[in-house]
Amino acid sequence: MRYLVTAFALVLLSATGHITAQVPVQQKQADREAVRSHCTGHFLAEQKLPTVPLAAIYQQEVLVQETCSCAADRVTSNDRLSKAIATVQSAPDKDMNATDTAQILGALLVCAGEAIERHGQLPKSMVAVAGLEMAKASMIPGPTSLQADGTPPMMDPRRCEKPEYPDIARRAGAQGRTRLAFFVNAVGRFTKVHIVRSSGDTPAHKLLDFQAVAALSSCRWEPARKNNERYADWGFVEFVWRLE
Repeated sequence: MRYLVTAFALVLLSATGHITAQVPVQQKQADREAVRSHCTGHFLAEQKLPTVPLAAIYQQEVLVQETCSCAADRVTSNDRLSKAIATVQSAPDKDMNATDTAQILGALLVCAGEAIERHGQLPKSMVAVAGLEMAKASMIPGPTSLQADGTPPMMDPRRCEKPEYPDIARRAGAQGRTRLAFFVNAVGRFTKVHIVRSSGDTPAHKLLDFQAVAALSSCRWEPARKNNERYADWGFVEFVWRLE
């Protein structure tokens, strides 16, 4: 009787065409949840923060949840990576090969980047500050890097509004240098501005930075030139905040 029931079930499953995929789909979902849960637990655990990629998201619940959910989707949807994880999980003495490991790291980096980009901020920590500075240093080219033989954009200091010292920053004794990068188009108008280097780490210093952006955004620029032709490029200006 048991064999007849089994045979009938096999015929039923093959005839419907939908139930046959149920077990693999459920297994995929279970694998994804296991990877996501382990990833979340790892990044939220109390531990000494490592100075490695992804260090900025450690113990940051929102960033961790979004990063791990996204990475679990990417990894478990890749059959080869899923098998590699299952192999190492069942045989801890085996090590994952470098290619698979690099792909998993890539998934984490991409997902963490997307999470950070969505929220537009990082927690206040030395690691996060270092990461932000690295991002600016690596992605904002120098004033003559795009056109090596050209003249970079030049700001006319005579046609600038001098930033006023905010009272809050003055009372806090905040001083420093704010370095700004302006992307100046071919007609001399800036279209983007970045704080390349902050005057300091305190809220009072951040106020100085924003004051510099607000005031220096009124400046007039002479666009970059090469062979008497104008072109868009980054121009840099530094303002020194010093209490007299």
